[in-house]
Amino acid sequence: MRVLRVLGVVALVVCWLAGAVIGATAVGLRTENGRRALVQIAVAFANRAINGTIAIGDVRGSLLTGLSARDIVIRDHDGVPVVEISEFEVGYGMNDLLRRRVVLGHLRLDSPRFNLVQDTAGTWNLQKVFGGSGGPRRGPAPFVAFSDVEIADGVIEIRTPIDESQQSAREVEMGEGGPMRVRRFSDFSAFLPYLRLMSPLPGQPTEAEILELSVRGSDPVFDLSLVRGRVQLSGDTL
Repeated sequence: MRVLRVLGVVALVVCWLAGAVIGATAVGLRTENGRRALVQIAVAFANRAINGTIAIGDVRGSLLTGLSARDIVIRDHDGVPVVEISEFEVGYGMNDLLRRRVVLGHLRLDSPRFNLVQDTAGTWNLQKVFGGSGGPRRGPAPFVAFSDVEIADGVIEIRTPIDESQQSAREVEMGEGGPMRVRRFSDFSAFLPYLRLMSPLPGQPTEAEILELSVRGSDPVFDLSLVRGRVQLSGDTL
């Protein structure tokens, strides 16, 4: 379920691009050259705020209502990709954005790839990139919720350290700190009518209403399709 937290971070990254250029002129927001220049400024701002880099190949849409971005790559400080997304589309209301709310919009990810790696101290690479708090921010967490979420053809790879005596892992790779257990979740596609990723209210869990979800796992081996239900995640409790 750390992938839900990853989605929250990626959604905020794209919304930073809008928030960082709110003071620009209307002409700059309407023209392609102006939009490209403003996005470059916003990406540079985001890169100074994290322990890694964010790169975006192309951005379209309106900064006032929503953005569509292609070829998004978030790398750690060593240049290793943590998140790669072929196309990312997010909708929002500017009034909500100004109040640190991303709500009742849509979110679409095409061919996302998540590379989540845990070190021997238990810290995840995503935490290192974003300072361990899910993203650089001040004050309470923002409210981030979507009413229409689509994920197509995703891949999630999770690497965790194991003791050499453990024999249950189906796939093992050598990492910097020793052997790593590798879990792969492929063909990940989903439609979520509602997804709440973050909330300023203490104790309010991450919540997803699932209308359709399909995924294949390598460790343990499983193949799920047409999954429906509701998921809540509070801390590490599912």
